[in-house]
Amino acid sequence: MHKFWPPLVRQAVRVVAVAGVVMVTISLGSAGASSVGGARSEPIASVDVTPPGMAHGLTSDVMSSMVGFTCSIPRDADFVGTMVRRSTGRIPPTSASDGTLVFITRATYWPMFVDDPLNAGTTYSYSFFAYDGVPNYAAPTTRTITTPPSSDTTPPPPVTGLKATNTTATTVSLKWTDPDSTDFYSVLIRRVVGTVPPANASAGTLVAHVFGAGKYTDTGLTPGTTYSYGVFAHDVVPNYSRRVCKTVTTTR
Repeated sequence: MHKFWPPLVRQAVRVVAVAGVVMVTISLGSAGASSVGGARSEPIASVDVTPPGMAHGLTSDVMSSMVGFTCSIPRDADFVGTMVRRSTGRIPPTSASDGTLVFITRATYWPMFVDDPLNAGTTYSYSFFAYDGVPNYAAPTTRTITTPPSSDTTPPPPVTGLKATNTTATTVSLKWTDPDSTDFYSVLIRRVVGTVPPANASAGTLVAHVFGAGKYTDTGLTPGTTYSYGVFAHDVVPNYSRRVCKTVTTTR
């Protein structure tokens, strides 16, 4: 009970929890009210505190640089979607804010989910949280996997012809040609503020993984700001090519 409510109100307030819904009622004095003691109870708020059921039937398919999951969704009427979070090591994320967010869907069906690229020979733990519209998160369904080691240490060739095709106050559009190599899998784009591009495939801010499109538009940028991009072709291991860079200044 809130200590700052007036004494008479504190005496008249009661909280009832029924089937996971909290109902707060206040008894209000009223001349002529039919309830006992000349008071009536009127609900002023209801809060859903019950999450949907857990995701279940989780299966995984592990490769050296990726893992694919399938899962069955709960049948609860208030189910909205599933959040997937990841940690490195054998301890899965314990809450919907723990670890790294890797996937979230508001769909009422469950497509296959693929997390990549991952590091070869590394253990990862995943937690799948079903949630409703509040959101209330169900207890996690967890899975720990270890990617196999890889003997491949050779990256594909780098992308070519990188250019900025359009620049606005808040967007930069990049275009390039993917390498013609059977070892090529995807392109990683990373970004820093300033004129010095990311030194490697883990430096700066992750912008996107691009699969075969040969172009990407970076959004949500700051007007009148200089950004430097590093574009890295890689294989499935992943082994990263040398960086290809582009520095662009957004308009004001």
